[in-house]
Amino acid sequence: MPGWLVAGGRALSAFRGVAGRTVLALRVPRRALFARAPSAGEAAVAAALPDAPVSLRQQAGVAVLRTGESWSAAAAAAVEQLAPEAWVLIAHHTAQIAEEAIATLVDAAERGDVDAAQPVVVDAASGTVRDAGILVAHASSPPWRILEGHPEIDLPASPYRVAAIAAPVVLVRGGLARTLPRGQPLGAAIGSATAAVGGGVVVPSARARASSGAARLPIARVLRASEQPEPAAALRSAGLEIDGWSAGPIERFDALLDRNELVEGLRDVRPVLRRTDPRRRWAIRIGAPAGPRGDGWGDTPFAEGLAAALERAGQQAFIDRRGAMARPRSDQLDDVTVSIRGLYRMPTNPSSCNILWVISHPDWVSADELRSYDLVAAASEPWARRMARVASVPVLTLLQATDASRFHPGSTDAMLASDVLFVGRTREVFRPIVRDALRERIDVDLYGDGWEPFVDARHIRAQHLPNIRAAVAYRSARRVLNDHWPDMAEHGFLSNRLFDAVASGARVVTDPIEGLERFGGAVRAYHSPEQLRALVMDDDGWPDEARMRVIADRVRLEESFDARAATLIELVEQRERACRTGGDQPTPAALQATAHESTRADAAEPSDRSH
Repeated sequence: MPGWLVAGGRALSAFRGVAGRTVLALRVPRRALFARAPSAGEAAVAAALPDAPVSLRQQAGVAVLRTGESWSAAAAAAVEQLAPEAWVLIAHHTAQIAEEAIATLVDAAERGDVDAAQPVVVDAASGTVRDAGILVAHASSPPWRILEGHPEIDLPASPYRVAAIAAPVVLVRGGLARTLPRGQPLGAAIGSATAAVGGGVVVPSARARASSGAARLPIARVLRASEQPEPAAALRSAGLEIDGWSAGPIERFDALLDRNELVEGLRDVRPVLRRTDPRRRWAIRIGAPAGPRGDGWGDTPFAEGLAAALERAGQQAFIDRRGAMARPRSDQLDDVTVSIRGLYRMPTNPSSCNILWVISHPDWVSADELRSYDLVAAASEPWARRMARVASVPVLTLLQATDASRFHPGSTDAMLASDVLFVGRTREVFRPIVRDALRERIDVDLYGDGWEPFVDARHIRAQHLPNIRAAVAYRSARRVLNDHWPDMAEHGFLSNRLFDAVASGARVVTDPIEGLERFGGAVRAYHSPEQLRALVMDDDGWPDEARMRVIADRVRLEESFDARAATLIELVEQRERACRTGGDQPTPAALQATAHESTRADAAEPSDRSH
């Protein structure tokens, strides 16, 4: 890249062009010493490390300075090399921000004519808002971290002014960066400097991620500068109104009282928020962790499909991953909480209607857990019938579903074509259907991790098949193999892959399980390795192309997330109507009748119901 000279590059974390600007990202060790005055037209930073001297130059643009927990003399010396009007992005070393977000910040700051701007920083563990600026309720109130602990859906869409910025990622002018007080924690230094100049702007369209402990500002120490933006204005566009303010508890109150140490700033402050958005608000909880690590979990696309279907039905919906299973600062705003039960048990939300949807691992779900919910849905008809007899709440059948916008018949792809396809990780065991297929010398293509100890490498196509490519892979295979966890097969929990593969137009061989008749002959069970080979190799008994299209269309219509969302909405509305009129809550039989249309196996021929 022109204009850069790099030596001893271990200290350099990243450098790249951003929207025509040159960006420097430097991890600054605590003992780094900075020197060298800039020559004309240059912004230069020189770092002397114990074992790796680094010299970096740029002709013009934005310097991105990564630092530790405090604003050190080394960091202060670095920004002294910058022109007062230059932009510098100061980032805690754990924070992550994309180059597009940096460019968005610069553009917003220049349009807003401010000296400081920040992205919305999302907590890496929970996926909830961590830093979205600071506002002050009134003169005697400590500052409030805007929407801390809220889902991202609550954020305003447009940039907004705040009293101070105290995030672990902040864009400031070089002149302002020079005023940061040395020796203070990074967040405190940034907060006091930005408060002194009247705050800055938060840019919701720019996002960053950071750990919950990175550069937290003791917000009671933010200077109460003259003019404060109106707090309600920043929230009104997001459908939230402030009805008042409340304060949190004081930790170790008795001890502090005895020592006469009840100083200012021991209590946090938060608004009493009211939603003005008329849509019903649904929180969908899953056990997948936040961030890229959880993106590969099967629960994630399942929840995404349900949330999108609810939105299409006129609802407001979002996803809470594992770290956000309880949001004490914001879950009082939720109307309905749907917990997608897989590996993890989840707490209920006292402020909302709670629905448990059991889609896997039924042996891990107890009757006591069911009783803690208002309504239970199960992706198995026999299990729902059995548990309804021992639980004191309605237990209804609501099978898994497919995303009809993604899984549908269409063209094949030679790059993804397979004779026989299996998609799934090993779960640290040699999965029986793959083992049986290889013993019968069936050539299986595998997508998933962990297969190396069990199969020859030639069978492994990739460690992961993105969900967005799965439909093409399914319909490009002559046969798709599927299996179930033993407890799911025993209790009739049909795999989500069956719905996705058939909706894509695939013919599927699976292990024995109750309920396969709903797929109209597109899914067939094997009972021995020899029968598996026959079902894979022989086309007799399988639907032809025209019939497969009809079956796929019916599955996409009746077994879609849109159908499941419509059922859930109607179930909730029945309960709400009973509450409004003071009548009795719907009986389990009445609720099951509502759910029945989208879950029953259709006795009619698929061709009779295709239009």
